Amino acid sequence: MKPLEMTQAAAAKTLGMSTVRLNELVRGKRGVTADTVLRFAQLFKTTPQFWMHMQANFDLKAAMVRRRTMLATSALWILQVTEPTRSCLVRIPPSPPPTGPNRITQSEYPEPHRDAR
Repeated sequence: MKPLEMTQAAAAKTLGMSTVRLNELVRGKRGVTADTVLRFAQLFKTTPQFWMHMQANFDLKAAMVRRRTMLATSALWILQVTEPTRSCLVRIPPSPPPTGPNRITQSEYPEPHRDAR
């Protein structure tokens, strides 16, 4: 919107949508719909396909990051479960202990596994 020297509020009014909705689109918190794409294409003098491709690329990259994170987490878990003697090579930071009425006290935690070396 900077090239048009237009604020988000002015653009939202021109596009016929709320400022909150436009702000969420700009920040990547909401995806574009076909209707939104048509509005953007008209306002910015582009094609609807341009905006749909941008959304598809954004979605694909987000999915790749999620998958990479999931695979890395799974690999660390599998390594620790299947090779307990090598688990010292993989360090996963411990989760902070829960707080509140359902927390487990220190005496209820199991003793850590110690290798007899």
